Amino acid sequence: MPLLREIVGESGYRAELYRLNRWYYLATSALFFVGVASYLINPRALFAVQALLLLASSVCIFSVRTSSRRTKGMGKKGVERPSFGKLRNCDQGTLRFLAGALALCLLLGYFNGLMQFQNRTIQLMSGRFSILGGNALWTAAVFLFVGNVVTSLGVGKQIETRLRQKSTLLITTLFLLAAAGASALISGNAFWGVLVGYLLICILKGAYRAEYSDMAIRSVPFPHWTARWVSLVSTIASLVGSGMNLLVSALVNSDMAGVQLCWTVMALVLLVVANLLIFCLAGRVSTVCKAEYEWEEIDYTVLLQCA
Repeated sequence: MPLLREIVGESGYRAELYRLNRWYYLATSALFFVGVASYLINPRALFAVQALLLLASSVCIFSVRTSSRRTKGMGKKGVERPSFGKLRNCDQGTLRFLAGALALCLLLGYFNGLMQFQNRTIQLMSGRFSILGGNALWTAAVFLFVGNVVTSLGVGKQIETRLRQKSTLLITTLFLLAAAGASALISGNAFWGVLVGYLLICILKGAYRAEYSDMAIRSVPFPHWTARWVSLVSTIASLVGSGMNLLVSALVNSDMAGVQLCWTVMALVLLVVANLLIFCLAGRVSTVCKAEYEWEEIDYTVLLQCA
């Protein structure tokens, strides 16, 4: 993400992130079948394919030159964004920024954990039957292929344009309600309920990653901390997601319906907690700080786009 931002600049980053995610899900859909075929021929062949793809991607990244655009759209002060350094004389702004960062990590962690769980779930559920008597792995590949195609719709141009016009309070509410509804539908174990729930999860998979990744990249607290900040947010979110998976497993064990309902309940609880953090602490009023800087009114809520 930091590399992409350096290449396309600040203004075009969000649209490019959505477009890149859209093509990522479409282009990698066929790799599910490549993976199954490689595994059935020789499990080691699958790792060889992965190694070749990693090698090719590293060569592509190494060839990228960004120095000429590194400062595109940035003056000496850099892009104005929430910064702990800038906020040392504004305790209220610091508190709101920390609240926004906490909300971001919790939301990203929840959706990371949910997607990890639902990806495993759909593989187990699709493995119960086979297409035309073939290996059940092919059935799983078909489900994942269709899921990726649907996911690409979640980062479509129309959705990106619509979400850009919404506040994070509304976006978060829509995402969490959709996640709660999808998990509830899957818990019923009825075919159409599972299908609709799975499609909702697929749409969310594309949209949440692009949306919250964009928020992370625009909330860098210190100059030259873009890569560190993204890594920090991603690491904390991964720990949160893994912790939620462990908690659900400990509480419900292997009851699939119970686990799905747990994710529904967590979505509703997080809906209250995250929206309180965003609304009460991160989005009420702008803070004016002119102690050391000759700035006009600064809106520290840029982290979460709160109107």
